[in-house]
Amino acid sequence: MIRSTIIYGVAGMLPSLLGFVLLPFYSKYLSTSEYGIISAMGVLSGVLAVFSNLALDRAAFRFYFDSNEPTERRKLLGTFFIGSIGVSVLCLCLLLLAKPLLSQTYPEIAFYPYYFFAIVTISLNACEVFVMGYFRISEKPRSYLLMIFTQLCLQGGLIFYFVLVKEQGALGQVRALMTAALTLLPVYLVMAYKNFALSFKWDLFKQGVAFSWPFIPTLLIAWVLNWSDSVFIAHFGSMSEVGVYAMAYKISMVFFMLTGAFALAYQPVFFRKANQADQEEARSSIYSIIHIASRAFILIAFLLALFSRDIVVFLLDEKYQDTYILIRVIVLSHIFPAIMGISSNLYYLQSKRSKLQLLVVTTSAIVNLILNYLMVPQFGMLGAAWATVISMMVLTVIHYNFARACYFIPIFWGKLILLIAFSVSFVLFFQFVLEGSWMALPLKVVFLAVLVHFVWKNQELLFLMKGLRTQ
Repeated sequence: MIRSTIIYGVAGMLPSLLGFVLLPFYSKYLSTSEYGIISAMGVLSGVLAVFSNLALDRAAFRFYFDSNEPTERRKLLGTFFIGSIGVSVLCLCLLLLAKPLLSQTYPEIAFYPYYFFAIVTISLNACEVFVMGYFRISEKPRSYLLMIFTQLCLQGGLIFYFVLVKEQGALGQVRALMTAALTLLPVYLVMAYKNFALSFKWDLFKQGVAFSWPFIPTLLIAWVLNWSDSVFIAHFGSMSEVGVYAMAYKISMVFFMLTGAFALAYQPVFFRKANQADQEEARSSIYSIIHIASRAFILIAFLLALFSRDIVVFLLDEKYQDTYILIRVIVLSHIFPAIMGISSNLYYLQSKRSKLQLLVVTTSAIVNLILNYLMVPQFGMLGAAWATVISMMVLTVIHYNFARACYFIPIFWGKLILLIAFSVSFVLFFQFVLEGSWMALPLKVVFLAVLVHFVWKNQELLFLMKGLRTQ
């Protein structure tokens, strides 16, 4: 179990790692507006992916365990696979017809070829989603990791070719992703042919749609909370500002690269403990893990914010040198969803209160949109970053309080907030007093060494690792 979880965790981190590795390349060979176009197409793809298969992959993998018969499972996967392809083709046609409306999302970007390539790429990825999901549910982590690695190598090589060799800029990046999807399509089709029974049952398909469509608003709301900033910046600013903001956001995502693997490993541990007979021991263990992990998350965010200027100077071209201020604000916003991911989010899932969770995140998304509308015209990129921080804080408060109606384990937020406040104050001290002086980096390194020594000697980490052991 642990080995499989580690493999899936590594595989999940690889796409983010590729994006991070490419940052110096992008910052040197693309203008800020070109990187803004790449980011905008990434945001658009995230939204379109929600509709491209109506989340049918979730339905397929939920229904997969309703039967133990291999033949029935193959038929089920085949039905949803064919249905997903049909929905993707229909979605492609509708999006092309909706060109005038869709173009208003980012008015500075030409529909052809940018939007067109992004739409085609998302439609092609419908096959990939099902095959990669099949590797997960059939417990084939090595095959899953191999395909992820192959895909990323192909994408990275094509991006290098089109952007650097052919000098096609932002167009080269979106063309590379579409070419990679086209290249791998036959591979996914062959895998589907070998592992799925390619027959179609209309009644089963309707059941799948009935199950999966409620996920769509939740996924869209998640997009609003994470990516609507760039749309507001594009409308009230420029694509160059979108590019700078996207670069800061991408570096800040290192936080989730480090914390996401833990969250993935912790989820099965949580559900196992939450369903065991001895609830007193279970709740005590969960409580301890959450509080130790939450402090670790805050520490990771603090270190990323503290060294953000040095990371930017080392990795990026000089046109991005001021992004470290944005990174520090955005990283602050990441702390709250990370803590929710190992606490209240799991409380809702344990109690099967998905509708209640949808209500909560909808409220937060509305707050986020209002704050972006009010703050971006006045404060630009920094306004968008602070709008995200405030909306995440609002979501955390509402989310936590509504979770009291679910399987609930309290969190001593007072201690965590004090730790966050101390971390913010320490970073601000460096930013306004020491940042830019010769002594700033040596002092940071000394502080890091002391901190690492303290953490290494802390016995709580041993408890945290023990709590993650599974049978």
